[in-house]
Amino acid sequence: MVLHHLKIDSEYYAEVMAGNKDFEVRINDRGFSIGDWVILHETFNGKETGKKATPREIVFIFNGGKFGLHEDFVIFQTKPVGSTTKPNEVPEIDLSIAKAIVKNTEFAKMVEIAKREQIDLNIAAGFFKEGYDMAKSIKQGNE
Repeated sequence: MVLHHLKIDSEYYAEVMAGNKDFEVRINDRGFSIGDWVILHETFNGKETGKKATPREIVFIFNGGKFGLHEDFVIFQTKPVGSTTKPNEVPEIDLSIAKAIVKNTEFAKMVEIAKREQIDLNIAAGFFKEGYDMAKSIKQGNE
C-alpha cells in the first residue's frame, strides 16, 4: 500500500467532499494500485489552500491505452478509507438508529409546534406519543 498526496482543483475538491465525485483521471506516473491510499489537497489558482480530504482508498483502476484514454493515463475510483460499502452502494441502516432519528425529528417538530401554539412544553412533552393535537386541545381547554 502506497500513500499518494495529490493536488486537486477546488471545483473538483468540492465535488469529492460532497460525495458526488469518487474518481480521478491522472497521469500514471506513480504506478497507482488497488489498495493504495490517496489524500487530495485542494488548490485554487494553482496554490494549495491548506484543505485536504480524509484518506481515500483506490478500489478500481482503468488503465489507459484503450477506449481513447492515452496509455500514460489512468482512471481510478476511490472510497473513504474504512468505508464498509462499495462506491454507489446504499449501506444497510440499523433500524434502531433510524427509529431514534425519526423520534428525535418528531420531538423537534413537537417542540416547534408547542412554541408556535404557545403550549407549555411540559404538557406537550407529556402528550408527545399521542401527538400534538392532544396537547393543543389541552391548551384550548385552559383558555
